[in-house]
Amino acid sequence: MPATTPLALLRRVPPGVWTAVIWRGSTVDSVRMHLGIPGMPHVPGSLRPSVWLTLVAAAVAAVAGSALLRHRPLLAIGLLIADAIAAGLALGSPMVPLGWYVAVTVALGFIVATRPRPTRIAALAMTLGVLPGYALARI
Repeated sequence: MPATTPLALLRRVPPGVWTAVIWRGSTVDSVRMHLGIPGMPHVPGSLRPSVWLTLVAAAVAAVAGSALLRHRPLLAIGLLIADAIAAGLALGSPMVPLGWYVAVTVALGFIVATRPRPTRIAALAMTLGVLPGYALARI
C-alpha cells in the first residue's frame, strides 16, 4: 500500500510545470490542425518558416515564464501573455486562442493564491487587459 495517494503526488507538481504542459498541448493541437493530420479539422495552407520561428520564440517565452512563476510572478505572467499573443498572431487567429490563455489563467490563479494584494491586482489587470486589447488591435 503506497504511503501517499496519487492526489498528494499531483499537489507536489509546481504550477510552472502545469502552465508549460498546458501550453505545449495547445501548441501541438494547433500545429496538428495546420499539418492536416487525419481526424483533425484542417486549416488550408501549410505553416511558413516565419510561423515556425514565431512558435519557437513563443515556446521559449512560455518555458521562461513557467520557470519564473514562483520567483518573479509579474514577469512570468507577462511572458505567458506575450507568448499567447505571439502564437495567436503567428497562426492568424482573430482572437487569443483559449488553449494558450488557459496557461495564463493557471498562472493567475497561482499568483492570486500566493502573492500579496498589489501583485494580485497587477496580474489581474494584465490578464484582463489583454483580451480587449488584442481584439482592438486586430480590428
